[in-house]
Amino acid sequence: MNSLKISKKNFQALSDLDACLELQKALVPDLATDRIVAQTYFTIARAHKLNDNFDEAAKHFDMARDILKAKLGEELRKE
Repeated sequence: MNSLKISKKNFQALSDLDACLELQKALVPDLATDRIVAQTYFTIARAHKLNDNFDEAAKHFDMARDILKAKLGEELRKE
């Protein structure tokens, strides 16, 4: 649903996504390697980008990237 809101530049989407991220922080045992958390950061970044808030977008894109890199490293260590 937030993807639809974001594509329509609905500013409520950022508030909803921030609330989602806070719930994930409280419930997800390993934030550093969770793909769903990475997706949330990515979606927040897209919303900031659409609102021309490029510094915040870059920050959230970086957070998503860092989580995915950590997840990849975790998967490679398992092999």
